[in-house]
Order: sequence, then C-alpha cells, then structure tokens
Amino acid sequence: MQTPANKKYYSKEENKEHKRAYAREYARRPEVIARRKAYYYTLKGNNYYKKYYQRPEVKKKMRAYQKKYNARPKVKVAKHEWYINRLIHDSETDKRRIRG
Repeated sequence: MQTPANKKYYSKEENKEHKRAYAREYARRPEVIARRKAYYYTLKGNNYYKKYYQRPEVKKKMRAYQKKYNARPKVKVAKHEWYINRLIHDSETDKRRIRG
C-alpha cells in the first residue's frame, strides 16, 4: 500500500520513469524470474494465464504483433533461433525440472 507521500512522488512524470526503470530491473532478477516460472506451473497460475490470453484486448494486441512479426522474415528466423537456444540452455541449467 502506498503512503500519501509515495503517491505524490510517483504522480510526477519524471518519477514515473524511475519507477518503470526499477520495475524492469526487478523483473530481470534471477529469483524473481524463478518465482514467476514457479507460479506459472501452479494450478492457480495456469488458470490465470489461460484466462488472460482469452481477453479480447490481449487477443487484439497479439494479432497486431503477429502481423508486424510475420512481415519481417529475417527477424522471425533470428528470434526463433534465439528461442530454441534459450530452451536448450534452460533445460541444461534448470536442476529442479524432472527429467525422465
């Protein structure tokens, strides 16, 4: 919960940018990423994300992104390669994942 002083501070535009920058850095922390991944695989998290992607505004954004993304095949190939490499790296480094 924000205090009145905190609300006043972050109501100014230059301070909002500080807050956004902090939020971006915070989201990149390994422990925060691990917590987010763990939540995704819980029943509650799974339901949240399932419902999130069914929202009309989210679907609209996704369609617009896909249209721009598919118009640039070189970028598409590069991102796909990055994604595959990331999956390989995650599976090698994630010790909590059960391998069968």
